[in-house]
Amino acid sequence: MRHASFRPQAAPPPFLWKPARRAALAVLVSALLLPLAACGGGGSGAASESGSSLVALSFSADGLDNVPLNQVFEFRFSESVDPSTITAASIQIREGPSFGRGVFGTYIVQGSSVLFQPQLPGLCDLSDSGLQPDTDYRVQMLGFPEEFAIRNVGGRALTGTQTFQFHTRAETDPERFVDAVPGVGPSVVSSSPADGAEAVAVVDGNQVVLTLSENLDPCSIDQDSVRFFMYQTGDPAAFAPSGGGAGPSSGFVTAGGDTSDQTPGDPFTWGTPATHPNITTLADPQRILANIKLDQTFTGTRVILTPQFGFHPDPALNRSRFPENALIVVQMSFVVSDLGGAPLAPFTMAFTTENKPLQTGVYEMEVEGETPFDANESTADINSARAPSRVQGYLLFAGDGDNGTDQLMPSLPGQPSDCNLPRQVNSGQKDDFDPLADVLLDTGSTPNPCVNTTDGSEAVIWEFRSFRIRNGVTVRLVGVNPAIILVQGDVSIETGGRLMARADGIGGSPTGVGGRGYNNGRANSVTAAKGGGAVSGGGKGGDAVRPIANPHYGLDGESGYGSADGLGVAGGEGAGLGGADTRHVQSSQPWPSGSSQGGGGGGHAVDGETATATLGQGVTLLAPAKGTGGLAYPSSGANADRMLTPEGGGGGAAAGYGDENTSSTTFTNGGGAGGGAGGF
Repeated sequence: MRHASFRPQAAPPPFLWKPARRAALAVLVSALLLPLAACGGGGSGAASESGSSLVALSFSADGLDNVPLNQVFEFRFSESVDPSTITAASIQIREGPSFGRGVFGTYIVQGSSVLFQPQLPGLCDLSDSGLQPDTDYRVQMLGFPEEFAIRNVGGRALTGTQTFQFHTRAETDPERFVDAVPGVGPSVVSSSPADGAEAVAVVDGNQVVLTLSENLDPCSIDQDSVRFFMYQTGDPAAFAPSGGGAGPSSGFVTAGGDTSDQTPGDPFTWGTPATHPNITTLADPQRILANIKLDQTFTGTRVILTPQFGFHPDPALNRSRFPENALIVVQMSFVVSDLGGAPLAPFTMAFTTENKPLQTGVYEMEVEGETPFDANESTADINSARAPSRVQGYLLFAGDGDNGTDQLMPSLPGQPSDCNLPRQVNSGQKDDFDPLADVLLDTGSTPNPCVNTTDGSEAVIWEFRSFRIRNGVTVRLVGVNPAIILVQGDVSIETGGRLMARADGIGGSPTGVGGRGYNNGRANSVTAAKGGGAVSGGGKGGDAVRPIANPHYGLDGESGYGSADGLGVAGGEGAGLGGADTRHVQSSQPWPSGSSQGGGGGGHAVDGETATATLGQGVTLLAPAKGTGGLAYPSSGANADRMLTPEGGGGGAAAGYGDENTSSTTFTNGGGAGGGAGGF
């Protein structure tokens, strides 16, 4: 029976009943949606089993309407019960009078007493909580003659099925939970890794685990109250054994070889340039994206931080890892509170991670249809023959941060005249790219013959410790070769800053847009509308020059870097093909216009557009229509449509030339527009 106005003066705390360590037996509940056996009525129940003496004496929450969500329930019997008969089938706690969703939790048997600890929430919406707020619950203890009846240690069943009910406190009730330790705020009692640990191993399944003194309010745990940041990085070239030579290698090392914390009073630094010659303090601490989980039971509370990189919900497949060679700081603020609202004493801990040697690898992500992927806009393998049901990308780890004395000149792979000689030697100091005005990064005027060691292509390479483009500054890539910029630390392109890998005709960069069509009064004119100039591995656009001899076409665009035909081949794979010339064949006026457009260039994943011949009345083509768009490349084979090395878009082709077939000079001969340059 429900008593709407009853509220005890002091609700029993969750830890009221603590089973003796020697006699207790915990039965973990894994599924509560078991079929109900045919049940007898409440009260004293059906006729008892012959000789039975097991009787239910009480249920601690019977009839209460203000039960906290973390209340431990006690069932008392007349004698010791058989622990093997205490299950979610024999003691059923379900929502509402119709016996709906079951309550997850843990049963503990201690002699003639059975305790039930409902599952505690780890989520703010309480969706994972065993008990829900403002909800009616019915409890049944099954007895004779049910199949899952509770029995005593002698095997005799409970005299009959017993039925009880209770109601939980409202969600807005400030005491919806009982504070296990009233008047005392929570504290962090331990952490893994330990505070001050050096060169923590970077392995699959890395986590930070914080153990708390009591249960927490799940709504107080989020990305703001629990901070997980990287503040410094060590020297990537230093591999000093940590822990007195017993631990993994550290890049946080003094001139004397000490890898321990040189500023123990400051958790946000492991040392200064005075103690660590090549330590790098990040201008802005970098958040480590992580899943934050509150895992709490009546016997312990943990906050678990799992890096999102490599994370998988299946522990056997989890590949989450800490960033390497990093000073990691974890903070918990006073916003974190216990179930009674008492705040946490603010907590900060720090540790460094190991410096691992140069490595390569792939990160595999299962494709389950929940996230759409556009294969045409990605350089990864997406559910391909090489990566079935995977999105497989390629991670490159390279660069020493030292570009040499000239930041505007590539450092690698080698001199065009001798690939064994670097383009410029290291200066011995790491470089921070931060120009105050517009600059050009020139990849060279001739194709580079030397292969780099980063991705095996002929791309030229810049190496920086950090890379910043300020508001109002434009950095333009020019030259014929593709470019790779390797940055060890922060990359910051501010609002209003630009990094351009296309030609815009400003600051010494060529013009990527093809020239406009033209008019003149002379047949056989050789005036040209220039095709767009390309940069950084793109293909040049075709010029619109009136051909003197057959075939009559606008000039084709040129292929970009990565094309099977190579860079700069007119009409090569990926390039657009030119439009045919047109000729007017009647002398009446007005002269109808006629043109045949050139095809668009192809990219590494997208085909170029194919043009159509647009002809006016009385106008004919001087050659078959040819203005097709360049195909994506490579267009066949195992690597089809996959950018394993840099690829530039093919150049667009020029339109055809318009002419007349009479001696009249009143018709103006029209030249086609030049093709646009391929992008990168």
